Amino acid sequence: MKTVTKETADLLERYFDAAANLYGVITLSKLLMIYNSQNEPITEEQLLEFADTFDHSKKFYDIVSEDEMYDDVEETKPMDREIVAEDLIMDFGNGDLTYYYVKEEQEGKEYYVPSKEKLLRYENNYYFEKTLSFISLRAFFRNLPGMDKERADQVADDIQLDAQLGEGDIGSAMETLSRLKVKLNDRQTDEFIHLFADLFLDSRLQIHCGHSPREMISL
Repeated sequence: MKTVTKETADLLERYFDAAANLYGVITLSKLLMIYNSQNEPITEEQLLEFADTFDHSKKFYDIVSEDEMYDDVEETKPMDREIVAEDLIMDFGNGDLTYYYVKEEQEGKEYYVPSKEKLLRYENNYYFEKTLSFISLRAFFRNLPGMDKERADQVADDIQLDAQLGEGDIGSAMETLSRLKVKLNDRQTDEFIHLFADLFLDSRLQIHCGHSPREMISL
């Protein structure tokens, strides 16, 4: 078997990082299909060798087998192992976004696969698409009396994260505003609720394999 070059190994690591952030859960076989569709193809054996040898101990994800996660699964095939975002494994009992929940919600859905350039942007743990709905929300905060640009942008970023993790729960979003000490009057609250609804519809969710809720409506 031919070992992958360092250049290919570095690129594979970027794909692993991006897939963990965008999808939350994805099998090695599915990731190989995505990688091979955008690059010079490699074999299953080459991907497995890379997955088994590269050091991901400092990454925000792990590579796990279903037989580690489920009692009724006897043995997982090597290519059926999954890249799983660390927070999905560690958050048992601390909210709805866990490995089991995301897996169940992903069942039967197609993966969102953007261009190579766009996909690899997700290797940054803090990356998200600056959609028109996000830009509108950010402008809303920037225009609040007494809100400077830096703080407004940070609040908008936190609300974007809340839209993704809270799955559009406006109550959770309002709690985030309270925690950040952002006070809104009734008119501003109504506007925020509408902006947040649009933001959620355009947010890429792991439960939808990277698709946004708006895209899921049209699929």
